[in-house]
Amino acid sequence: MMIGIFDISAEQLATLPKRTTDEFIEYISTQKIEQLAIYDACESPKKAKLIKIKNIYTESTGIRDLQRLYIETSEGENIKIDLAYLFAAEKDGKYYNVGRILGMYCYPCVEDGFTITNKGKVKGAIKLDDEL
Repeated sequence: MMIGIFDISAEQLATLPKRTTDEFIEYISTQKIEQLAIYDACESPKKAKLIKIKNIYTESTGIRDLQRLYIETSEGENIKIDLAYLFAAEKDGKYYNVGRILGMYCYPCVEDGFTITNKGKVKGAIKLDDEL
């Protein structure tokens, strides 16, 4: 009898099929995105972490073609990415959820279209069902 052990956590879009990680990397490249925001509105509604991208890489989970995404920042940090909590600024200067941009279902606890100051302070974000 085989027993499987799985790592279960609140991560929504942290483990993805290879085609999805490829789509993410292509999106970042074609849109020439140099900075992203990590923002968990459920846990920290007023503050986001802005990261400048130096490199994006993946790691196989060893299960089928599932992978994890990592971003190496210009500050030398390596961050495991969950697309449900990753936001990119569009041409209007407002931030939108990357998972949603790529057509995936996720629940980032906030509506798209808010701004973030250079110090990471979130402005104009509307938490689902209440304003932050």
